[in-house]
Amino acid sequence: MSDPGIEDKSLDAYKPLSCSLYDVLESAALLKTPLLLVTRNAQMQVLIKDVFAKGQEEFLRAVETETGSEHTLRLDVIRQIIVPATKQSYSSEQC
Repeated sequence: MSDPGIEDKSLDAYKPLSCSLYDVLESAALLKTPLLLVTRNAQMQVLIKDVFAKGQEEFLRAVETETGSEHTLRLDVIRQIIVPATKQSYSSEQC
């Protein structure tokens, strides 16, 4: 699977993720909580390794729990974040 968000030059101008969703990602990284991320093109269960900025854009680095593949995603490609353990869901449209 390609990394949606870091090399795709067809993406629109970056739109920052809401602080509450950013907090969910940072918390999952610190607590090593698996998340299901739904993007424009895919969905994957991941462990977040890092949340970082590059220029004016924000990204996350994550490892798929099933395959061990590492991905870097631009945060604004995330459409939904689901915490499988609690079934809690966060949507980028809730911002």
